[in-house]
Amino acid sequence: MSKTREDLINEVANLLNIVGVGETVSAEDRVRIDGAIDPKFAELSRRRIVHVQDADDIDDEYFDSLASLVAESCGPAFGIPKNAAARLESEDRLREMQGDDWTQGDAVKAEYF
Repeated sequence: MSKTREDLINEVANLLNIVGVGETVSAEDRVRIDGAIDPKFAELSRRRIVHVQDADDIDDEYFDSLASLVAESCGPAFGIPKNAAARLESEDRLREMQGDDWTQGDAVKAEYF
């Protein structure tokens, strides 16, 4: 089952600790988090880390890492400093899940200068 943009907003709010148990995200916070999603997805696609086709159809396996990256991206707006280690860990997990064309034993042409 896939997750939606709304699920992502709520998870980011939980990661940022801006909502308590049973509370909902305020309209202002929702707008701020929502505004960080598309730029982060575009960046991840441009950097060839992961491509999310539709923010309302997020694969479950990518969800936690994407939520962490969006939370890290908009954290300073909520008084939470950037966390490079968390960002790198989430990006590495996404790269791992994406797979790679290269496998051990593949021949690589060497070029000498």
